Amino acid sequence: KKGGLVKPLENYFPIAEAITLLLQPHAEVVIHDLKTGKIAAIYNNFSKRSVGDESLIEEIENYTHLPDVFPVYTKINWDGKKIKCASVTLRDKNKKPLGLLC
Repeated sequence: KKGGLVKPLENYFPIAEAITLLLQPHAEVVIHDLKTGKIAAIYNNFSKRSVGDESLIEEIENYTHLPDVFPVYTKINWDGKKIKCASVTLRDKNKKPLGLLC
């Protein structure tokens, strides 16, 4: 929070935390800031990433036409294990993409 104002993505932090509590210990939830290209929040961290790390979402070239929900996809974790992933586009009140909840 800067100057008492809540950054738009911070509104989604409790949702991310609740998802990890529900699915503990099987889900890590990360909120990516599309403006900065960095991780804004991470819950139940098992990928060894941190807030402020690069999001590494270079495969997305154009943020203007992101789907609300991405199809399920897989990634390889740092330990070589395959993990199942899902992502949701987080938008502002004008429907402009702000971030991704993955």
